[in-house]
Amino acid sequence: MDNTYYVITARHVVAQENSNFKIFTIDTRFSGQTIIADDNVKFEIPDENYYDSLLDGKIEYISKTDDLAILSFKYDGDLTVLDFENNKLSKNDKIMVIGHPEGNRYKITYGFINLELKKVRGDKVIKHNAYMKQGNSGGVVLTENMKIAGINISGTFTLLGHFRSGYMIPYDIVEENIKEWRNM
Repeated sequence: MDNTYYVITARHVVAQENSNFKIFTIDTRFSGQTIIADDNVKFEIPDENYYDSLLDGKIEYISKTDDLAILSFKYDGDLTVLDFENNKLSKNDKIMVIGHPEGNRYKITYGFINLELKKVRGDKVIKHNAYMKQGNSGGVVLTENMKIAGINISGTFTLLGHFRSGYMIPYDIVEENIKEWRNM
């Protein structure tokens, strides 16, 4: 049995082809110190044991046309592999965003698709309103039936830093990149 898993993320998250990455899974347990500043703010400062427990990741593919990359890692456990959505995404479809905003792990927010495919800074994206912050880039966007709708690549904020909207690369463009990678 091959114990290699693959992760799709935003190209700007990994930035360089020869970089080394550490991967954590749902089984990775935090070790370190948690500092609670107040009811809404806490910081986690990992210790050396935490970093030693992370898995080594390798860049397999960086898209030349889209803000996408594919990483691989070896893992002996069983992880759930998600399927891509097969139905066309439409305005007002319910979505769920999973990411790691501002150093927090596995934060989930909910929202709706706001508009159809358009170009933003050269990327073909779909706008949504599921709350996100810095650190959500490269995170998965799921439909209400837990299928991959896309990969988050950016968000917009007001001058005061309040969330306005998120942008994701939709599943069909992600699938095109996977096909290109497999044919290399």
